[in-house]
Amino acid sequence: MKRIGFGLLLSLTVLAGACYSDLDNIEIGKLQWSPELGVPLLKSSFTIKDLLKEVDSTIDYREENNVLVLFQKEDSLFSSNAREYYELQDRIFPTAPIILTTEEVDEFNTSGTVSVNREVAVNYLSDLDSIIIEAGMINLSIQENFPANGNLSLVFRTADNNSILDYNYTWNYDGVNLITSDFTSNNFSDATFAFGGSNDRDKVFIQYELVLNRSSGVNLVTGQNSIDLDFEFVNMEFEALYGDLSTQNISTERN
Repeated sequence: MKRIGFGLLLSLTVLAGACYSDLDNIEIGKLQWSPELGVPLLKSSFTIKDLLKEVDSTIDYREENNVLVLFQKEDSLFSSNAREYYELQDRIFPTAPIILTTEEVDEFNTSGTVSVNREVAVNYLSDLDSIIIEAGMINLSIQENFPANGNLSLVFRTADNNSILDYNYTWNYDGVNLITSDFTSNNFSDATFAFGGSNDRDKVFIQYELVLNRSSGVNLVTGQNSIDLDFEFVNMEFEALYGDLSTQNISTERN
């Protein structure tokens, strides 16, 4: 990242509304500066946008409601001396089981089939006001113990109905092996959503449809069968952070 040098000496050398200028290294005794841009502090005006343009910055930015929003496309945000960075922690969510209600079990035992539809919302649970996610990966583990043939369709989506994971799992009960399992990993990008806030935009929604069909004449018993979903968001890249970064762990172990 470019460095911006300020100081009294620079002010005295470029007074009276002087333009931006490149500077050589400056040494005064044991003090040494290596500025890349000198900016007059008297009789002049400049903005952050001016500085970003002048030093040929690679940071993208735009104005939103009179606020200058800077965008860093990597998964880490560096300070001016590139010794500190912030990166999103992987987030493992608690197991989300799918359990049939008494009415759904009765429907299956009566007709031999049942279709179950659910939707749940999950949140990253950050201390920040909001974290806008731009890309990442979802790891999903599934385990079921229904004594029936089944098909499970899952959709992870944003509040704007952008899909970040479509998953389908089918199994057949052979009358012997009750438990089956599966694992999938899916990269997503260009599906911006937020974590950490208090409204729907700050959540990820999981829609699922489960269809069960009787196998080997076996009925279901309420509360004894379920599908366990374990999922995590990893390698996440953020588009923007909103809130107090002092509440976060800023690491200096590596650049």
